[in-house]
Amino acid sequence: MRTTGSIQLGNVSYFDRCTFEINEDNLLATNGLTFSEMVYLSGVRGVRFTGCTFANTTSTLVSKAINAHNAGITVEEYCPGPFYAMQCDCASPTRSSFTGFGTAIAFYTTGTQYAVSIDRADFSNNGTAIEVDGVNNASVLRSNFNLGGNSGYGLFIQNATGYKIQENNFHAGFPQSFWPGIYVYGSGVVENAVYKNNFTNLQTGIWVDGVNGSSNLTQPGLQFGCNRFANNGTGILVSPGALVRAKQGEFTKGADNDFDNMASGSTGIASSQQFNYFHSNQNNHIPPNWGAQSFYRVPGATANTCASTLCGVYVVLGPLGVPANPSSQYDDLLASYNSLNAQLADMAGNESLDGERTSDAAVGNATSRSSLEASISNISLRMNEISQKAVMDILRDSVLNLGELAGWYAKIPTLS
Repeated sequence: MRTTGSIQLGNVSYFDRCTFEINEDNLLATNGLTFSEMVYLSGVRGVRFTGCTFANTTSTLVSKAINAHNAGITVEEYCPGPFYAMQCDCASPTRSSFTGFGTAIAFYTTGTQYAVSIDRADFSNNGTAIEVDGVNNASVLRSNFNLGGNSGYGLFIQNATGYKIQENNFHAGFPQSFWPGIYVYGSGVVENAVYKNNFTNLQTGIWVDGVNGSSNLTQPGLQFGCNRFANNGTGILVSPGALVRAKQGEFTKGADNDFDNMASGSTGIASSQQFNYFHSNQNNHIPPNWGAQSFYRVPGATANTCASTLCGVYVVLGPLGVPANPSSQYDDLLASYNSLNAQLADMAGNESLDGERTSDAAVGNATSRSSLEASISNISLRMNEISQKAVMDILRDSVLNLGELAGWYAKIPTLS
């Protein structure tokens, strides 16, 4: 990559409708060689693969299709047109596909962050479809993961944050796949979400391990919203000792994961962590077997519309109709966030000093505290929306402004 001052130019290479295949007629073993990967990238950003086919038709699941080490790539469908902007749909697309690999796509980093995006791709019969290790702000969108046969993990993501995992399909035939659709480990006490995905006929839809949140109701963390679980053994598994966001959903918008046609004796959410799970009053929004778990079910929340966030252009306007500056928006919200947290701390201090209270005073104080906690939680989510979009836009620009990126990383210490 060419860097001038704080400006870094992206790579303009691309692969359109290419086929990468290895079969039993290869001469690698005959010549004392082993198959490692079809594409290896390092120290580049902006390389695109559109509508490409990657296939290993040998008898073993080995190696990788794409190995991106300290590199940024985009994998997406090829669209010859027309493209319907309002629906974000292509009339006759050619999707990228990956079949028969030990790991289809692997993203690793030694510290430098690159933009990685997988959108509208198909994965089948891979040991692991996508592995993300340490790479922040990864996007995995609108893709299909067939986890039947010899398949393992659909998406394996660890030690990374700021990810966008939305509108994917994870499914298997019969019997149920032993491996989870998504495995998340150690994304930290940061706002993250797994949103609006489908999980069908899996032993576990989403498996969470490590620290991905906090037991504090005002702290950020990993949320699950508007996902649909059908005929799974367990919808969401939070491992013993693991942490997710202590507030899943809000009174004003339920988490509203859909537990539809779950197998007899199945569990919607398995967790030993105590967190609040808000949902609207539809029966399929009640996690099966919830009474045997440690989380608190809070019914009566306003129904979540579960709208897509992937189409359309959302612009916040400031005074006089001028588009608001994301950095200024974030700073204003951060000031409010810190102020409300200080109020909450003062309230806790006053309660400890006051000692015994009348029941009316205790109820009033609990109501005020709950209102503050809800405001803090909502502001945290909005800050995450703004910062995540800003960082992703910077990383995906063909001309990377390192100074601008550093400014956002300074605002969000968890991304430094």
